[in-house]
Amino acid sequence: MVPSLHIVCQNSGDPTARAGRMESIYDELHNRFEFVRPDSASEEDLKLVHTQNHINSIKRRGVYENALLAVSGAIKASELAIEGEPAFGLIRPPGHHAIPDHCWGFCFFNNIAISIEKIRRQEKIRRALIVDIIL
Repeated sequence: MVPSLHIVCQNSGDPTARAGRMESIYDELHNRFEFVRPDSASEEDLKLVHTQNHINSIKRRGVYENALLAVSGAIKASELAIEGEPAFGLIRPPGHHAIPDHCWGFCFFNNIAISIEKIRRQEKIRRALIVDIIL
């Protein structure tokens, strides 16, 4: 029996990830949990948090499509959670080092901030607490 946990998996070719990192997590979980594929995020979703200048800079870097996939995974995980479904986002590239008009490293868009802002504007939540654990 598959436990009630939806895993949103979006491996979008993060060049910083150690080879096999996502695959080893997937291999461990795919027979035990339901995996969900997200719909594509839109540029309007990105604009909830980021400036047009920043969005354009990511497009020029040639990583826009991959970064957009990571955003879509975060949005889907948030939507599932809001509906009362346990959800976990297995998502790369990360996004916690991105602010409205800049990013560092391989965090092109702030995936979590976008997903939270989207459901906040839909009035599904008033506020959220985000805990970023660094090991």
